[in-house]
Amino acid sequence: PVAGLEGKALAENLLHGPTEQCSYVGIPTAVYTVPALAAVGITEPQARQRGLEYTVRQGRLTDRKILRELCVDHAGYKVLLEKPGGRILGAGVLGPAAEEVINLFALAIRLDIPAQRLLDGLYAYPTQSYNLRAMLT
Repeated sequence: PVAGLEGKALAENLLHGPTEQCSYVGIPTAVYTVPALAAVGITEPQARQRGLEYTVRQGRLTDRKILRELCVDHAGYKVLLEKPGGRILGAGVLGPAAEEVINLFALAIRLDIPAQRLLDGLYAYPTQSYNLRAMLT
């Protein structure tokens, strides 16, 4: 995805002059292990270093219905929310479909969608994406 982003900017700049710049905000990363691990945004040390005020939402997801049905032993999350306003600063997800769930956080960070707007969404149930609600409340 990053190479495509950079390639598009390069093509635009070559064809139309130096007008495009790449934004590296909200680019997710994933480790395709079992369980999967994915992250996006800034970490808690980075938030502290920048002097941001934030709250941390973290916990295990193993008690969630879909994960119990899958007999998952290891699943969790950590989300940094800016105070005030609830802007998502960063998120990490461990567990089945973490590489998919992190895309929702990446979209929110890239488009500056606050956590409350994600909570206003309707999600298919039971899915890993539905667990986003538990991660933000």
